[in-house]
Amino acid sequence: MTEILSLLPVKPLMQFRCVNKFYNTLVFDPHFIQMHLKNFARNPNLMVIARQYNFNSVDDGVVNLPISLLLKNSLTTIYYDPYYRLTNENGSYHWRVIGSCNGLICLYHGSRLCLWNPATRTKSEFVLASQECFVFSFGYDSLNGNNKLVAFNITVKSGNARSVVKVLSLKDNYWRNIQCFPVLPLYKFVRTQNGVYFSSTTINWALQDYFGLDYYHLNYSSITPEKYVILSLDLSTETYTQLLLPRGFIRCHVISQSLRF
Repeated sequence: MTEILSLLPVKPLMQFRCVNKFYNTLVFDPHFIQMHLKNFARNPNLMVIARQYNFNSVDDGVVNLPISLLLKNSLTTIYYDPYYRLTNENGSYHWRVIGSCNGLICLYHGSRLCLWNPATRTKSEFVLASQECFVFSFGYDSLNGNNKLVAFNITVKSGNARSVVKVLSLKDNYWRNIQCFPVLPLYKFVRTQNGVYFSSTTINWALQDYFGLDYYHLNYSSITPEKYVILSLDLSTETYTQLLLPRGFIRCHVISQSLRF
């Protein structure tokens, strides 16, 4: 029975909690959660932010859309589901998505960060102590079984730039400084340009492979592909690996200070 239940989508699975104490305990059992995540990793979904405009308010929500459905029909209609409502209770602000993994969604608004579980509709909010502008990424440390939030910002003095990188381990709820980037981020002070998280527990950015230039006056259009690298941060060891871009790129395009190929 446990294996059968682990094949159910999240929403109907959560409804089983009301049946009896056994089902309620099973749904929150760590072994069952891992089994459920493993099953649904084979059929990945696309997380879409849907916005519903009412007479005097705007509601944001998450829509889980199977990628297989999009491949069959690119004109698929997306329906807003109040069950997955993102907006806070008084509707005074709207969350923006940093990233998601293992069923958790990391959000932010201004100086506030939030971890939200759409299945249980529970969230944990905390306020950033620093007033500096950070760029955030969210991922999972599979070696230690721990979600981590990565934040970096760029400080510039006399045109020279350096990075400050911090990691928040959700197990101990404590920010730590780690080694700064060995290369420079392309973008600066844009919180929406997050690193890309892969299931292999790495977060990846497209960065420049040199220092020393006037960071505020870089001409991005003149930077050739060989001057970029992919920087990969292993969330388990908190170490970096640099990868060259694949051969064949003639030009790198920059839109709103982020890299496009």
